[in-house]
Amino acid sequence: MLANSDAMGAARGMQIRTEYKVGQTRARLMRQSSESSADKRRAEAEASDEYAEACEKHAAAEAEWERLRDQRNKCELIIEAWRSIQANERGLQRFR
Repeated sequence: MLANSDAMGAARGMQIRTEYKVGQTRARLMRQSSESSADKRRAEAEASDEYAEACEKHAAAEAEWERLRDQRNKCELIIEAWRSIQANERGLQRFR
């Protein structure tokens, strides 16, 4: 499957949404915490299963974005290699 702009756009959008969701989940859990200090509330929020799930979804979105980006870069490298070969072939034709 070749990387296309629709798939890359969707992956990037998911990456941004899940990053936002991680922060939103942390903030909501911190607000619900009964701890008095901010550090303890943050620690309690980040230790929750809900926060871990949000982080896992974000990691999956990041991985998909990176996979598509790497695939696109690979395609660009193949095209550039082909162009170089074609230029070399044209150069050799001048000497024949």
